[in-house]
Amino acid sequence: MLLVTVSVHANASALRNFAAQNQTGSLWYLQTPAGDLNQVAAAFRRGGTVRAQSTFVRPIWKGSINFGWVYIPIAVYPATREEKLSFRPLRRTDLSPIKYKTVAEADMKEVPSDQIVKGFEYERGRYVVLSDEDFERVRIESTDSIDITDFVDLEQVDPKFFYKPYFLEPGKGGEKAYALFHKALSGTGKIGIAKVVINNREYLAAVKPDGLFLILELMHFASEVLSPEELNRPTTALNEEELKMAQALIDGMSADWEPKKYRHQYRDAVMEMIEQKAKNKKLPSAPGVMLSPPPGSTFSSSSATFNWSAGSATGYFLLVGSSPNGADIYFGQVHVRSATVKNIPTDGRTIYVALGSQVNGSWSYNNYTYTAFHQ
Repeated sequence: MLLVTVSVHANASALRNFAAQNQTGSLWYLQTPAGDLNQVAAAFRRGGTVRAQSTFVRPIWKGSINFGWVYIPIAVYPATREEKLSFRPLRRTDLSPIKYKTVAEADMKEVPSDQIVKGFEYERGRYVVLSDEDFERVRIESTDSIDITDFVDLEQVDPKFFYKPYFLEPGKGGEKAYALFHKALSGTGKIGIAKVVINNREYLAAVKPDGLFLILELMHFASEVLSPEELNRPTTALNEEELKMAQALIDGMSADWEPKKYRHQYRDAVMEMIEQKAKNKKLPSAPGVMLSPPPGSTFSSSSATFNWSAGSATGYFLLVGSSPNGADIYFGQVHVRSATVKNIPTDGRTIYVALGSQVNGSWSYNNYTYTAFHQ
């Protein structure tokens, strides 16, 4: 089955409608609007699988920016996304997903949900229990508004206070007020400090100009920002010659900021393997790899240290499993030519090893088999 990765200039419902009308293909992954719908059409017509990935579908909430007599309707969208890889634990024999039960530590008996309460451990082993009524008593009502209380100079705010940005889009009828506020704020070097409630939780936040838009950036409260006073401060005397050498090194490595050149190598390597496995493709071989213990040999215990030589490779990926292309025993990226694998079964079964090497940004793989130690 063909796997095509595209970006899509369309909203989620339009893509789903399109998928329903083009039954020769399947929509494998849809995150949210972002490329060219014609690419999606072509992939579907070829009976392919489309991996569509984008940025926005709908705002996380709609409200307003308020300060003084000013009211500006806005919609709030995430400005970043965290690309975490999520894996489900499965039973090895039939790949059935694993579920966990809620048990009490005292007797390891399962506890039904209506018998679970929330407690705060104020001393080791001692708890204060809070009821739903207690939480309701202090719940903060969401006003769907960003209430600016002060405007401060951005340079006065320690960068450690900022931690999560959101785009602010002007709401219907608020375009002129939004543009006026954006332009006025851009010329001051100031930011608006505000309180905002999201999902009944109160946040400190800043409203900043960012290009053509305003952004809302969540902030830490003062009590959440740590001081480095307890850290060891370097006191070594520096001479002028050493300082010049350090500055020359920095100058020699200076470059323009190009964020796209910095890639998450581990995630990219894992996704490449996942997509190859999903398409039932054999992993390409990596030439010139010398591996020890020798492939085909029998392990002497339930652990083994693999060592290898792979020429000019700059990164390595090791999978050890009890099935071809499996990774139930070991799964990870390493930056040295060695890895110790533990918990290898000791029942004489065949163990499958895949070693990946990265050369010039591309990954290739060699596959090996071993025999597990038999107790």
